[in-house]
Amino acid sequence: MSEPVPASRPESSRAGRAARTPKRLSTRQRWRRGVQYSSFIVFGVLSLGFLNQASWELANAFFIFDPLVGLASMVSTRTIFPLLASGTFVTLAVTFVLGRVWCGWVCPLGTALDVVPPTSKKIRIPGERWLRGLKYAFLLAILVGGAAGTLALAWLDPITIMGRTLIVGVEPFVQTRDIAMPAPEFSQVWPSILVLGLFAVIMGLGAIRSRFWCRYACPLGALLAIVARFSRVRPTVDQGTCISCRKCAKTCPVESVSPDDGYSMDSAECVMCLECGDVCPTDAVTFPVESLTVQEGGVGPSRREFVGVVGVAGAMAAAVAVSPDRAFAAVGGELPPLATVASLVEECVRCGRCSDACPYGLIESNTAILEPDTLFTPRLNHVDGRCTENCNACGAACPTDAIPVNENRLVAVIGDQECMSWVTGRHCSRCTPFCPVTGAIVDARLQPGAEHLADGPVELPWIDPEACIGCGLCLGHCPGRFSEGVVMVPRV
Repeated sequence: MSEPVPASRPESSRAGRAARTPKRLSTRQRWRRGVQYSSFIVFGVLSLGFLNQASWELANAFFIFDPLVGLASMVSTRTIFPLLASGTFVTLAVTFVLGRVWCGWVCPLGTALDVVPPTSKKIRIPGERWLRGLKYAFLLAILVGGAAGTLALAWLDPITIMGRTLIVGVEPFVQTRDIAMPAPEFSQVWPSILVLGLFAVIMGLGAIRSRFWCRYACPLGALLAIVARFSRVRPTVDQGTCISCRKCAKTCPVESVSPDDGYSMDSAECVMCLECGDVCPTDAVTFPVESLTVQEGGVGPSRREFVGVVGVAGAMAAAVAVSPDRAFAAVGGELPPLATVASLVEECVRCGRCSDACPYGLIESNTAILEPDTLFTPRLNHVDGRCTENCNACGAACPTDAIPVNENRLVAVIGDQECMSWVTGRHCSRCTPFCPVTGAIVDARLQPGAEHLADGPVELPWIDPEACIGCGLCLGHCPGRFSEGVVMVPRV
């Protein structure tokens, strides 16, 4: 008697089990994930200040190699910063050869977005081709604003976003806190709430559409996309072996594959994740070295749509145009040591590193969302303390020299040919309240040997070089056309 033959399992059941089986990563995907996660961990270690005392140049490595920070800072100040220029050249050169590997392998914000699980149902976004031009509008607005002398939109850079999230958003909540201390007020936690809220929005959009920020809004990605259009290594589909299974198009995190256009791949949008090559069943997707040509077409905005991009960029640049008096009022009149209104407007990229470096917690960010021209600009809060001698940690931490480093221990001097009180005879003393040393700024009329000034109608401020600690807090507070009333000179 023959044994009964077991019924075969339905194909649908097999397919369902296969669908539930975890996809095994290829060797190059394991390498990529390893580089991504290592880069993210290193960025977190550097951002949270574990190596700050050893070397701020090392701690600022991601900013040094960020070409958007480098270009925008040099355009705004009309100055070549050797370290930023070198890092910018290296990143753009690598992009020219290998494509947007920075986005797919190094960028910490891109790594965070890759972890976000997408929604089960794809949500259709109208006007997607035009929307891809938004990142070019952000890029153009940052560079145009830089040419006009302001980096107000530099906070859109992904490295500053991720760094600010860790420094301003996360670090205050993980610091050791005395249980006897009173609960913080809302004004103290509002900066963290704002920064974490912005990060949550970016992550939420990443769930709606994978790498939403990268494909639609990232200004650094736009800069690298322009270079990647000329890249030597590009994703290519062999039409002879392609079976039109659409797997490459479905797996691409930025949808740079066009199935309706012969499976062409846009090198400007591709972040070189290499996943399309891993899922191709016939190995039709390769990454050959191409001749030096520019790729035409793609999934980005057309020339006609780019006109709208220019219009949006112009409107954004105009919205953040700022005057020195307006900027001075926005930061509350209290500037970080040795910083001036001009240096903050022209050079500050709003990264938050100065606030992280301050050992006394005196530097905070302007978080007034109705002031886009000075949003996230650092300012000094002297409620809980004062700057001390020989401390210039904020200047050492600044990646763009918006807060200078007092390397030669300079001292402040009031120029009698520039100071308002000396020149016009009108009372000012605007610098006096910001001096952390009692008696460092005094009335010149009362000093020995100044009898010829005794009849002066108003107080004539004078800085005692023996008492001055060189913190530079007085430097940025001269009003209007008398902005050079205080200068820093070498200590004799």
